[in-house]
Amino acid sequence: MRTRVALAASAAGVLLVVLAAFGVTRYWTGDAGAADVKDVSPVVLLAGKDELPGLVTATGYAAVQNKDVTVPPVPRPFGADGFAFRSWGRSEGVPAFAQMVLEYSSSQEAEQEYDLAPYGRTYNDPEMGRLTPEPYAGAALRADSFKVACLRSPTDLRAGCSRWTFRARYGKYLVEVNFGVEEGARPVELDAETFDVMLASVDGHVGVALRD
Repeated sequence: MRTRVALAASAAGVLLVVLAAFGVTRYWTGDAGAADVKDVSPVVLLAGKDELPGLVTATGYAAVQNKDVTVPPVPRPFGADGFAFRSWGRSEGVPAFAQMVLEYSSSQEAEQEYDLAPYGRTYNDPEMGRLTPEPYAGAALRADSFKVACLRSPTDLRAGCSRWTFRARYGKYLVEVNFGVEEGARPVELDAETFDVMLASVDGHVGVALRD
């Protein structure tokens, strides 16, 4: 289905993990291409609370927009020239949904990083579960390429997942969206439809910022 990393403990900590996962890339079939993207600051690509649809906000895990991180904890994280991070949760400092943007000097460099970590840079501990590709059933996306996956826990039900991840490339930009939070000592499970709506809303915001 769609760490020992402490994403919930520190937004910047998401940059300290490495993922090596493989799968089949699915490409958007529209007319836009890498050459069509605008040159913008990565922070412009962070979706705001107003962009989050009701299905996402109704979960309660997007009630609070946490402070943005625009200065990476290490120079040129994953070889990127630009970086921005935003998260949402039920309370300050405990993110559930998160978005990370990496900007590269060229679409070729962005594609190289995408190929190295097609499912993002967040979930990498094999003891947490198995990362499996998931189908996407939401609105058409504007990304050049993207992947969706679930880091499956033995306690997850068939209809949901407690660790979702999405990574997409838009020309020289990479955008990653994740969901993962615990209540008590138990991971919270999120259904596939809600995560699809979340990533579609982020994709729509990025598409407008880069291509409209």
